[in-house]
Amino acid sequence: MFEPEQGGVGGPFGPPAQRLAWVLEQAPSAETHAVLASLAGVRLSAAERMLVAKAWDRQLSAVTALAIAAQVAATTATTADDGQVLSVELLDAEGRVRTSV
Repeated sequence: MFEPEQGGVGGPFGPPAQRLAWVLEQAPSAETHAVLASLAGVRLSAAERMLVAKAWDRQLSAVTALAIAAQVAATTATTADDGQVLSVELLDAEGRVRTSV
């Protein structure tokens, strides 16, 4: 999952401030999600708490974008399809897609 940086210091393995700095330097991913989760309940300064909130917002935005792209892909006809196009409402009624507005 994670590869420690030289000697295991810093990055996703360091003290909370270093873990936060590492998350902010990375693109949202499962690894950044895990590091953000590891910061829950950790004492942070007010500025660090704001940065954690910003990082969580960025993480959520990335996941939301992927979910919307999956919905579009599922409901858009392609040349490989048999001509059947499913609507988001149908998929939601079937319980396969859950969206919140």
